[in-house]
Amino acid sequence: MKHDGRVVVLHTPWGRATKLEQPAPGLSRVETETGGGWMLSEPFARRHLSEFARERGRRYGRYYCYEHEHEWCIVAIECEQFWPQLFEHLGPPANENRRRFLLHSLSYWHADYLLARGIQPEREAYKQYKVRVETERRLRLSDPDLITKVDGSWATGKKGVIRAETADGKFHYVTQESYEALGQGLKLLSKCDAYIPKSKNKKQRD
Repeated sequence: MKHDGRVVVLHTPWGRATKLEQPAPGLSRVETETGGGWMLSEPFARRHLSEFARERGRRYGRYYCYEHEHEWCIVAIECEQFWPQLFEHLGPPANENRRRFLLHSLSYWHADYLLARGIQPEREAYKQYKVRVETERRLRLSDPDLITKVDGSWATGKKGVIRAETADGKFHYVTQESYEALGQGLKLLSKCDAYIPKSKNKKQRD
């Protein structure tokens, strides 16, 4: 398909393109009904991206693809000469602000990429990256210690007591205070205070 006299992609990893832009030969921004991102031709990617960036691109035919939520930041941090095009949908911040934006996003979503390139991730965002990666690992294992969902006191009928569901599909009653104390760290059942109804305590003593 041609767009503004240039050959561009029509089919994408995110579905059929509904909008196409090609700010430079080999660099295409696509939108679909369900998402979109940047698609880089193989010659463009090999010319402008490091091997670490190419490794994290999704291959689709002869293209390297990066979705528009956060993967595109990998392309942007290595292609500063194309920042006017890459940042067009975000407005015109100063270049220094753009660098901070990219470092923050990559530190949270792709810190492994930064480390592979010898770039120090942003400290707080990197902490959250490690929490997210560990959470995903435990989810795959259906870890009985990982809390995946909580319901408030309406689900327990007890003030200050919430219901926690773990990755193995089981439910547990824990104190709201102990759960909130976990903050932005891993949500682990073993770090919470279990709630045991008084009636059960009495029965156990009997």
